[in-house]
Amino acid sequence: MSSLSITPATLEFWLKPGATYIQSYQIKNTGQAPVTLSTSVEQWLPQGFDGGLSYPGLPLDLNFSLTNSDLHLGSSFILNPGQSRQLVLKISSPAALSPKDLYFTFFINQQLATSDSNTTNLVRLGSHLLVSVSNSESVPSKITVSNFSFSPLIHDTFFGFGTFAGLADNQSDFFSKIEGTITISKNNSPLLQMELFPNNVLSHHQRTISCLNDSKPVSCRLGPPLWPGFYQATLSLKNSKETSTVNFLVLPYFLIAFLLLIFSSYHLIRYIKPYLARH
Repeated sequence: MSSLSITPATLEFWLKPGATYIQSYQIKNTGQAPVTLSTSVEQWLPQGFDGGLSYPGLPLDLNFSLTNSDLHLGSSFILNPGQSRQLVLKISSPAALSPKDLYFTFFINQQLATSDSNTTNLVRLGSHLLVSVSNSESVPSKITVSNFSFSPLIHDTFFGFGTFAGLADNQSDFFSKIEGTITISKNNSPLLQMELFPNNVLSHHQRTISCLNDSKPVSCRLGPPLWPGFYQATLSLKNSKETSTVNFLVLPYFLIAFLLLIFSSYHLIRYIKPYLARH
């Protein structure tokens, strides 16, 4: 599937019960050989705290079909080298469907023969669909953060990194993005601000926080150098008055340990030197 691409890779939209949504996808074969492909849609569920998912074989709560005149979901088509094709997916919601979040993947499937040519492997390239079925497009965010922490609580001035951790919790019926910052202060004066990566937190689910760096999610790490003293980190979420705080101490303890070692060694040598001289 490395020779294939699909655009868009992820889709997020609101759908009113009884309404229909049309989305076009661009499929391109960037390889050197023709490929035979088919399409399918599967519903998935979130798994774990790091954006994982599973496909338990659920029946589809929405209706899916291709509007291409010569193609249907599940039927095969050939894509030649360098060729692109537009696939138009129609998504319909039953009128009686209750408001909730639904998650799907639109798959492009390719059957690849194994080395013995007696069996085939199914290789799939997918585009995720996050659908909020609701009568109103305006759905307020209800994300909170629990277990906000910093480790280690005693951080060295010159060496090592400390890491912030926390769980973003979404107890609403609709997915929402994490929007917020971690502000590091000393003596009530802000010194540094770290922006949280806007990961989606799915309905009634939790997700570990990460920070934004170059448009990518990274660990929320704080590195040296830092002046010795007491620090406070405050996590604030957009559109929320609630904050989470953690205090930590910065000390040059590696330097202190080194000086103690030199001091102890010096006095040990002074103590045993006369003894060695007598023998």
